[in-house]
Amino acid sequence: MQRRHEPHNIPIETLRSLVTITEAGSFTAAAVALSVTQSAISAQIKRLEFLSGGALFVKGTATLTEKGRFVVEYAHRILALNDQIISAGGKNGNQLRIGIPALYAGTLLRQIFNACRYGVEDIAYYSDTSPNLTKRFSSGHLDIVVAFALSVPEKATRWWEETLVWVCAADFKPTPGSPLPFLSFPGCVQDDLARRACQQAGTKYDIVFTATDHASHFEAIRSGMGCRAFVERAIPPDVNIMRNSFLPKLPPCYSAIFAKDDGDDERIGGVVRRLEDLLAPAEHREGGLKK
Repeated sequence: MQRRHEPHNIPIETLRSLVTITEAGSFTAAAVALSVTQSAISAQIKRLEFLSGGALFVKGTATLTEKGRFVVEYAHRILALNDQIISAGGKNGNQLRIGIPALYAGTLLRQIFNACRYGVEDIAYYSDTSPNLTKRFSSGHLDIVVAFALSVPEKATRWWEETLVWVCAADFKPTPGSPLPFLSFPGCVQDDLARRACQQAGTKYDIVFTATDHASHFEAIRSGMGCRAFVERAIPPDVNIMRNSFLPKLPPCYSAIFAKDDGDDERIGGVVRRLEDLLAPAEHREGGLKK
């Protein structure tokens, strides 16, 4: 009979917890992202530290030790292989696998579905944060990915610039002199850009809400709980944009389409063109930014 924990086998969930902590920035945010308790995350890290023979994080922080940096590098490789095996197990040879960011899945899913299905019989869709989607694409188990990026995505098949804006409830009134009530989405590109803008401007903020789905964030905004940054074209009409406000100026965000073999396959290329026509702003389609 096999024991529950073999001393020379590393449970895959411990590696996923490690990687998620480094991406989300804290044990708490990682627990939210993985839909488990923080105590479960801590227990998995303790198990991984026992198996790897040393501390992976500086005590009381989410900062990796030297051993932690070594382990996380290999954890990414192992998880990529694991995910490829799982993906291949359920993949039809003719199936086209498309990844779309969670923001678009909440606001443009129907239009994306209608645009992509023309001429393609078998499609599987995956929705996640942009960093996770690009990793899955790099690992070979997504054929096309639409993703947001912090800077110009030079390896993308198509890319364009997006406008990033602060949003809040129409009656939102921040307290003068108090930290900005910030709504956080761990692993989200817009979240990272907003934090950087606050830090560069010296604007203090407190995280008052954390979630990993945009529907919850929009409800938190409507309730007046706080504010956050979004791509302007994906904001629902009942959410208020804070123009000419006291908040720090936001940098541009970039949208990109990554395609297998750079979209040279006729079927993939057709989907890329239809996604570009649907998602890219008019000035881009008329000769603006492209790869």
